[in-house]
Amino acid sequence: MTGDRLPAFFLKGVWQGLKIALIPHARLRDPLGPMPTVRDWLDMYGGTRMDADMFDRCESEWYALLEQRKRRMSAFLAGGYAGTWMYAIGVLVLLGLVGWWIWQLIP
Repeated sequence: MTGDRLPAFFLKGVWQGLKIALIPHARLRDPLGPMPTVRDWLDMYGGTRMDADMFDRCESEWYALLEQRKRRMSAFLAGGYAGTWMYAIGVLVLLGLVGWWIWQLIP
């Protein structure tokens, strides 16, 4: 159940963003499973023999699935963006601390 929540996709994105920042040739991986094909989706609802009400339900559930995937992917990409910025800010803070420490050592 926790894998379906948006914070889980955000945290997956943060992890991917940090991984991309740390590993030179790392790539973003799609956190979502593949979408069913239109043929498979229509076959789940009776194929070409479905009536108008069934087709309307099929279509509305298809668009609901697309909207859910859009929200999850948006959360994932926002997490990736945040993870990359966390890495950049961490590097800058570390450089600042090292510089301050060296400055304190010089008499």
